[in-house]
Amino acid sequence: MKKTITFFTMFLALLFAANCFAADFTNEGMTLSIPDETAKQLKVETPENDPEGVLFTVSEQASIDAAAASGDNWSGAGWLFAISRVSEEKMHELLCQDMSGKEVFAKGADGSRYLFCHPTDVRFVRADYSDESQWQVWSALTGWAGTVPETFISGNPGLTPETHGNSLLDIQFARMMYRDDVHYTVSTTEFGPIESGRVKAADYIQPLTENVVYEYVDDEEAPDGEYVVLDFPEEDLRFDFFLQEGKENYIRQIWNDNNNSSLYKAVFADKSIKASAVMNDFYKDMVLADSLGYGPDSLVGAWAEKIAGRGVIYIEKNPEGTYSVSIHWGSSAYESADWAMTAVPTGSGAELRYEDGVKTILTFTSETESTEKTIYTDGKGTFTLLSTHELMWNDETEHAADYAVFVFAGD
Repeated sequence: MKKTITFFTMFLALLFAANCFAADFTNEGMTLSIPDETAKQLKVETPENDPEGVLFTVSEQASIDAAAASGDNWSGAGWLFAISRVSEEKMHELLCQDMSGKEVFAKGADGSRYLFCHPTDVRFVRADYSDESQWQVWSALTGWAGTVPETFISGNPGLTPETHGNSLLDIQFARMMYRDDVHYTVSTTEFGPIESGRVKAADYIQPLTENVVYEYVDDEEAPDGEYVVLDFPEEDLRFDFFLQEGKENYIRQIWNDNNNSSLYKAVFADKSIKASAVMNDFYKDMVLADSLGYGPDSLVGAWAEKIAGRGVIYIEKNPEGTYSVSIHWGSSAYESADWAMTAVPTGSGAELRYEDGVKTILTFTSETESTEKTIYTDGKGTFTLLSTHELMWNDETEHAADYAVFVFAGD
């Protein structure tokens, strides 16, 4: 009996080990691992320098063969999924539109995002569709494909999970954050509607766009009481964020001249987030900015770095409506960094953006002589007014001023 148990245990161990073998496919520093037996059923492509950022395309070989045998040159036969890598900027662009068949699932250490791309129809091809066993093969492959994002993250160090939805509310949030031409108002019964552009939407609503799912629920679950209204008047579309305790993540969508409505419930990975609380904070700061009259001209003047005072920003308005900005930051008695750029209003309250920043390093070799070295000429970033006396510089090129706040030093 003991020998039988030992032999059976060894057999199971060998069988388990065989199933654990994986075929690894690599492209541009990333690895896609596929169980060996599954890989034998697939065609895996690793395109080089794909313009859409595609790293891996995976299809069922049997469907490709069946399509070819029938004389059909359909390039999509058997397609299961693809994995693409895009820049953060490209991801922002995609989130502002319908992303059917594309899902963000991970973030790279460099800020890039990874997309799981899949068909929105069935790509299964056979000469005989009545063979149930072949459908079971296809079903097993599609089931495995659904596990790929998770295993891809675990198999590639530096990736962290990140998801974004693509409901109409997700799309509107993305447009508020990443486009300058979106007109909306936010309101409650306390102060009434406040126009867009008073404060930067992304600073507030970003938590409502990441690692959250907006689920449709029965209209009968709609809470009573007050709500924050996000209205897009030019699109005949609005969203009501309910404030009732315990119901802060219920959102009502209304369109078609108030004739149609549906109800969402926000389900956040971070359970502490309350959608209506975020929108209420956003609204209150919009009201404050409106009452104070913040605008691009509020940034004009000199601003000194709050802690050490070595960095100074000078902002001057030009006749044509642009703003000349110069920055001086002394690193020692013999060396300083200087920036010069032309900025324009972003349309979001008191904020300016530049994309032509020139950075130079000035080094004194004696009391009367110095050398100047240009570091770059295409710097990008923003200057944002935090209050009547505080400014933030977001240097997107080198992050030179991360965590630094500048205080008003005079005209």
